[in-house]
Amino acid sequence: MTNATPTPAAQAPAASTPWNTGLVPLSRAAFDVLAERQRQIETEGWTPEHDDRHGPATLAVAAGYYALCTDAFPNAGQPPLGWPWDASWWKPKDFRRDLQRAGALILAAMECHDRQHGEAPVERPVPHMIDAVRAVLARHLDPVGISKAEAIAEIIAIVGDPRYAPPARPAPQSSEATLRLRACAKTQVAATRACLSLVDALIAKHGDRPVSGADAVRLAEALQRLEDSTAALVAAAHAGPASRAGHG
Repeated sequence: MTNATPTPAAQAPAASTPWNTGLVPLSRAAFDVLAERQRQIETEGWTPEHDDRHGPATLAVAAGYYALCTDAFPNAGQPPLGWPWDASWWKPKDFRRDLQRAGALILAAMECHDRQHGEAPVERPVPHMIDAVRAVLARHLDPVGISKAEAIAEIIAIVGDPRYAPPARPAPQSSEATLRLRACAKTQVAATRACLSLVDALIAKHGDRPVSGADAVRLAEALQRLEDSTAALVAAAHAGPASRAGHG
């Protein structure tokens, strides 16, 4: 086995395909492996073209060494016999972090194998912004991960990345019935909040004693406004669909 140096590509792709982790619930371990694989592609420049120059067997061997040999060979630059690359690329960290890198290398080996056997790459949906931010935070929380300043810089870049922008949607045309329904809903919410605030104030003032006099009048008026606004909201909700159906 030759000691070839895994030379990073001259320039990482400007927009490599991320994973949509929102489609399937992932454990932290699975998420960390995916985040490490993405880091290798985007930060190290270890693109599919780069991986194909080494082949799946070499990538799998490197993964095996990181999974099995770091306890016995804990010093950077001093790899075990049979390490497939230059000694300078042997960089053990800690047991979990090395398993994370081993998992990412296994993914790279599997993808390389699939490409060699003619499997077309799967078009993955653009991830949700929150998933991309979680990946950055996972790397920051790792004991040997990125610093707080680096995490903040990456999150700022994600927020400004057009890949994560929601698709443009035409502004909905609000019908008269829709506008009336919104107005009734706002009135009902305001009446509910006012009634609850008054009840809290009366409980603080009277405790378990009956409410009487001016306070009783205020409570009755607040409850009447709540009842009227609720009735108006229900009427508007029932009238809306009938109004829209009439314009079909």
